Amino acid sequence: MKKVIALLLAVFAALTLVACAPKEETAVGYRVVHKDYVGIVNLVVLDGVIQEVEIDEYFLPNTWAKVAITGETAPADVVVVPGTTPAWYAKYIVIGDKQFTGVLRDAAYVADGVTYSKQMVKYSATGIEDLLVWLLASEANCEWYVQQLVDNKAFVAKDDFAVNTSLYTWNQGNGFTKSETGYWSGSNYPLGRAGNLAELAEAVEGKVFNPDATLVRATVDPKVWTIGDAVSGATMSDLPDYYKLIGIAYAKTGK
Repeated sequence: MKKVIALLLAVFAALTLVACAPKEETAVGYRVVHKDYVGIVNLVVLDGVIQEVEIDEYFLPNTWAKVAITGETAPADVVVVPGTTPAWYAKYIVIGDKQFTGVLRDAAYVADGVTYSKQMVKYSATGIEDLLVWLLASEANCEWYVQQLVDNKAFVAKDDFAVNTSLYTWNQGNGFTKSETGYWSGSNYPLGRAGNLAELAEAVEGKVFNPDATLVRATVDPKVWTIGDAVSGATMSDLPDYYKLIGIAYAKTGK
């Protein structure tokens, strides 16, 4: 009997250790950030404490479908956005199994007090009246969009939605993400995109995420952000967007 009791106690102790072992989780979140990109964050969380943060951003068509050259007369397969220097955008694009046609907006789209001034071409497809509005509506839509670009299923098209090789657009030979295109980097930007995101990550790693943290940006240079009681070295203007992105992923963990 003593042996049986000892064995049961050993089993109980082992189960207790397993139950008390630190729980590591991974989570992914998506949302529109900085007005013109779909952000994706990968988190590693250990017992509710953030261990790692990795953020990337996928361009919207206002970047990857922008025509690299312009001229006096626009061809039929572009949408012209007027201005001091008019910009051309592909009129027809394909994303996944969706065929989009672009038209010029009458005015910049505004939602929740935010003006999307660079989203002057409205792209519509069957079931999606306005790609921008659709992406802003749900995380699932953002995830779908990112996956199509990851799978390289997005391209500039002709009016029959076949691949259009006559329009040289920004993304040809470059990429769909900021990380792979070297966005906001170089000797003129010692902090730049990568540095700002690293500063944000440092400010939240090693802590339990606080969705109610007060985010305050200094009013004098270098205009760094304070996140709750943590002073971050990040200076990017829309840091709250990226903080919310982290929160979306963190909410999926057991905490």
